[in-house]
Amino acid sequence: MSHDQKNMIDTIVSHVSVFSSDNMNTHQVLATITSAGGEPVEITTDVDPAMKFALDNKVEYDEEKDKKLRRKLDFYLMPVLMLLNVAMYMDKSALSTSAILGIRSALGMHGDQYSWGTSGFYLGYLAFELPASLLLQRFPLVKTLGVFAILWSLLLILHGAVKSYAGLMVLRVLLGMLESSINPALVMITGQYYRAGEQFMRTTLWFCANGLATIIMNCIGYAMVEYEDSYSIEPWRLNFYIIGAISMFIVILFVIHVPDDPSKAWFLNDEEKARLVERLRANQQGFGSKKVKPYQIKEALTDVVTWYYFFYGVSSDIPSGSLGSFGSILLNDDFGFTTKESMLMKMPNGAIVAVGCPLFVWVGLKIWDSRMFVSVISTVFCILAACLLAFGQNNQTKLAGFYLQSLNPVSMVQCLSCFSSNTGGATKKAVMDAIFLIGYSAGLVIGPQTFIESQAPGYAGGKVAIVVCYAASLVFLLLIWWEYYRRNLKNEKNLQENPEIEKDAKNIDNIEFADLTDKENPLFRYTL
Repeated sequence: MSHDQKNMIDTIVSHVSVFSSDNMNTHQVLATITSAGGEPVEITTDVDPAMKFALDNKVEYDEEKDKKLRRKLDFYLMPVLMLLNVAMYMDKSALSTSAILGIRSALGMHGDQYSWGTSGFYLGYLAFELPASLLLQRFPLVKTLGVFAILWSLLLILHGAVKSYAGLMVLRVLLGMLESSINPALVMITGQYYRAGEQFMRTTLWFCANGLATIIMNCIGYAMVEYEDSYSIEPWRLNFYIIGAISMFIVILFVIHVPDDPSKAWFLNDEEKARLVERLRANQQGFGSKKVKPYQIKEALTDVVTWYYFFYGVSSDIPSGSLGSFGSILLNDDFGFTTKESMLMKMPNGAIVAVGCPLFVWVGLKIWDSRMFVSVISTVFCILAACLLAFGQNNQTKLAGFYLQSLNPVSMVQCLSCFSSNTGGATKKAVMDAIFLIGYSAGLVIGPQTFIESQAPGYAGGKVAIVVCYAASLVFLLLIWWEYYRRNLKNEKNLQENPEIEKDAKNIDNIEFADLTDKENPLFRYTL
């Protein structure tokens, strides 16, 4: 590319009005580059909103200011993201607590009806995941999530007024549809503010806040049992009312506090916003384009990694679905704890998730500096723990296995962080994340069905299924790791053999914010 051509492109880019959703239909080819694989790639005016900020604001890198900005982002963002995930987890898991507070007898459940009450949530989640992800990409992110979240809080409150099993099933499916928005939304928000190497730890923090939700839920459930005679309504109904009200408060706080993208962040000044954009250059990504691009949907669907993630999601979350639904029941019926004791005995699970998982990730990254390796090690621990639960000869051994499986979120978090950092192109990112979460929800639908009523109270078949599924998930994790590693080697080799590809790409200012996919951008590297 000649110097005159480069200047012409810079001039055109600096004047095109494509940076708001009102003008997203504008489509003009500005330049053509070559991907590391040798395919021609068009740079168009359908770019990331960060492009405008990069053109209008220039700052020099300063390590101390960068660290200060990262601390500020952690202070203002992470607590609110964690709280929102607490609300979501409490909402979807409230049925599990209500199961031992009397909802099963009150609604006349029998056979596998309770299992389907749990699975109904994930059927809705599965059906609406892809539309939810595309809506979040196309419209203002936080406002769109806020609408979903307010509606799901209202639905949870309505759970407390349900009169029949059929009514409960309708509410569970609708709740799942609305809550399918939260994981892709929080992944997008994390990618808007943090570098690739920072995202695993931050994603771990907000995702594993659901451990705090477990503790809070069981404290509420314990109070429901302890003071049962003091309430004028049934404890299981009050449980839904309380958790729904807490959720509504957190959602309103979130919508007020968090902006749709960093350019609107009230807690950052203009210099900090410009410095934030510079931080994102290393990701070869920006805030996230609002243009839905069909070719990126096709690329996501034909990328083998997408399907590795899908099958990982199915296999790793069958155990989560079964223990999430039947954990309290196992403690109550299989381990022999009373209802109140079961509430207390679930709390260590929450502590391991909320504290143990982030600590495991932090120590693992310090030792191995590879999130893929940390994820694989955590999955090996889960396999061993599942064996203790399934084949242990006494309650102490089985209980240890029950608790240690709480490390399972580590590998789930690693996958979510990869969608943020290892996937280029806003539409491709949304579709890959959605397909993974469809697999995740399919696993959570299947999980409760592996616990067959005729095998109560030990549910031997369900426990063995957990062992098998964790082993399968380990295989898919290793395949993902190998594919990323192979692509990095291939790209490096191609660029060494064809140095003009990298040179031409670097000659285009702000190519990082051109909304190219990871396969299109020759400068993209997968973080392992």
